[in-house]
Amino acid sequence: MPSAAPPTVLALGVHLAAIMPSAPDDLLDRIVTRRFELLHRLSGLATDDGEDAAATRHEIRSQLSLLDHMIKEGVRHGWGRLDAALATRLKQWLSR
Repeated sequence: MPSAAPPTVLALGVHLAAIMPSAPDDLLDRIVTRRFELLHRLSGLATDDGEDAAATRHEIRSQLSLLDHMIKEGVRHGWGRLDAALATRLKQWLSR
């Protein structure tokens, strides 16, 4: 039986789709997919008490926080028109 995405990830995808109607679909899909991957990795590390796992959890949380911040900043000016600077920042986030 295939595992389903956590509701928070699905909710993010729906939320982003609603606020970014004119954003390139490919970029939106890549953001939602990458966020899901990071959340999945984070949940897999939840029971690991090792020092390396703690550092990885911190890095993942930092990446997710940066994404949330970029989305909140972008919404301030409206997502009907995704400006080039924000699109570039989101693409850089995806490449990490």
